[in-house]
Amino acid sequence: MPVVRPCLTHRRLASLDQRLHTLYLPGAERTLHASVHGARVSERQMLFEALVCLGQDDLPVLDRGSPTAWLVADLTEKKIRFCMRCDKNNG
Repeated sequence: MPVVRPCLTHRRLASLDQRLHTLYLPGAERTLHASVHGARVSERQMLFEALVCLGQDDLPVLDRGSPTAWLVADLTEKKIRFCMRCDKNNG
């Protein structure tokens, strides 16, 4: 069951179709970045927008829908090291 909390800025309930994207630092148990998006925003777009929050020594570990040529090209161009799980069926 989703949690619905009031929005203190607009004084209304948050929409039920919102999605939260976070960059999480395991071990230190810290959230480096968090943002709320509508249901129509893809996970790749959420990640793309959060990349500016990564430090020079950060290493994002990407899973699920991450493997795409444009994302690999963008990470490489920005000189962001990364670890990405890919499967043989989807290249």
